Amino acid sequence: MHGSLHDATRGFLRWWCVLCGALAAGQVQAGLVGDTVSVAFASDGASEVVDAVVGAGEDGDVFGNQFFDFGDASFSLRSDSDFCGIWSCTPADTVRLVLDSLDLDAPLADVLFESALSGVTVAFTGNSVTFTWNEQDIPEATYLSARFLTRPGATVPEPASLALSGSALAMLAWRRRRAVATPRV
Repeated sequence: MHGSLHDATRGFLRWWCVLCGALAAGQVQAGLVGDTVSVAFASDGASEVVDAVVGAGEDGDVFGNQFFDFGDASFSLRSDSDFCGIWSCTPADTVRLVLDSLDLDAPLADVLFESALSGVTVAFTGNSVTFTWNEQDIPEATYLSARFLTRPGATVPEPASLALSGSALAMLAWRRRRAVATPRV
């Protein structure tokens, strides 16, 4: 009888490891790759919005000359030519660049950015970032890049992680119940 209990335990553990491996394989890396994001330029009364799926290489362009690229937790914007501004050549006009639907699996905690433009400010919510500046010369180069930082520990457990934890607890309870029911000789 002791041999069959040992074989049953071994069989259960083998089944459990296969299940855990299958669940773990279904988990995805948190970040933007594969997600659909929204990029919008706006100014007084005008706007241009582009939705794009984040992948390898540049993800899209606005106006046919402002190219954007997202990484897993980053963004860059470049111009293919020199321009006197995004919407106009009037320095008093304000430009807003809004990045939305940033599903990083945790709320944004900070945005670190560098820009060749002067006077750029940034504001953000849990899943969107807004850069603001006054119209000015746009160089033929990458003129804005950002890195998105999330709040550590603010992630929500994925269903596969919960299933894995639950199955581990169930196995421990089953083994304890079996150990109590079958005393060793």
